[in-house]
Amino acid sequence: MANDYFIHLDNIIPKGSRATAAQVNNIADEIAVGLDKLPTESELKQGELNYSTDTGIANAYVITLGYVPTLTDGLKVAVKVTNANTGSCTLDVNATGEKALKHADGVDLAEGDLVDGQIFESRYDGTEYRIIAKESSAAGIKTLYESNSDTNEYTDAEETKLAGIETAATADQTAAEIKTAYESNTDTNEYTDAEKTKVGTVETDANNYSHPSHTGDVTSSGDGAQTITNNAVTLPKMADMATASFLGRLTAGTGDPQVLSAASARSILNIENGSTADQTNAEIRAAVEAATDSNVFTNADHTKLDKIYHGRMIAGSLTVHGGSGFTAAIGATTLEITHNFGTQNYSVQMTLDSISLPGVSLIAMIVPVKDTVGDKFEVYIIDESGNDITTSTGSPAVAFNFTLMVD
Repeated sequence: MANDYFIHLDNIIPKGSRATAAQVNNIADEIAVGLDKLPTESELKQGELNYSTDTGIANAYVITLGYVPTLTDGLKVAVKVTNANTGSCTLDVNATGEKALKHADGVDLAEGDLVDGQIFESRYDGTEYRIIAKESSAAGIKTLYESNSDTNEYTDAEETKLAGIETAATADQTAAEIKTAYESNTDTNEYTDAEKTKVGTVETDANNYSHPSHTGDVTSSGDGAQTITNNAVTLPKMADMATASFLGRLTAGTGDPQVLSAASARSILNIENGSTADQTNAEIRAAVEAATDSNVFTNADHTKLDKIYHGRMIAGSLTVHGGSGFTAAIGATTLEITHNFGTQNYSVQMTLDSISLPGVSLIAMIVPVKDTVGDKFEVYIIDESGNDITTSTGSPAVAFNFTLMVD
């Protein structure tokens, strides 16, 4: 046994057999499921079974009822519109398919037949839905009324205009009658053609004012021309200026004065920002030190530089004037010469460049010498056998650079 509300196939109890509790409970559950499909008492009383709000778009209306109806001739549904129509329409109920929605006489809907918030009832005739009743808003009634032949809108303006027409007023008074009636009013006179022509020559906004002549800071003449007297405008009468600004002109060409900033004024005068005419020596020294990769060359630096000597060995020997008693430390490519004499300390750092002879080890040697010039020392380059290679041929065999510093 089965219908839309109850399906009893799996729990059939054979006739004459004993039913188990499980079978009885299953049948009860199936009955409960079937009863759940029935509308509630409230729904029955309020007629909500076939009512739903549109969820579609304009001209294509869609509703979903609490149950899935069968499209049969005479099916009745009520729809609350959420989109006004702009032409012919369709209606789809519970996804049973779009069907044409028309007036009761089968005529397609026209723009404005359905408005937002309106509720209409329709019946399915087996092919399409026909509207059998609908709420009418004021706008809808107005549209329906004016759609009748020889029926027009009667506006508030027209009502006001009609109210201003006297009872028994006529439209057949002659011009002379109207003129006489008009001029019979108090303080109402004839307005002749000549007077109309005269008024036509008067300028718009003209009056009977005679412009006087003025003198003083502002002069004027009878034609209305006004001129400011020279030197009449004082500084308080001019436009306000910002603090630390000037009156001048930066824009190219002749023109109105402009309020200039300090930067604009410096641009005109070609002066750098912060420039002064009274910088002290200390300020100049500080500015030099503040520059990137720039330092002050002090007196101490100058004295130290005076003690540095540079030269190139091109003769048979190198002579440095100073005290006697120098000592030498010979490295692979350098010769360091030092001497302590009283409070003075002499040091010589000599770098030998490009000194090489095939198969010969070279040594730099220092020789203290006394002569009429004073204490001095001579530097020689000798080989491992003690031969002086700088003087053996009367001219240096090699050349080298040296640096000498005396502390």
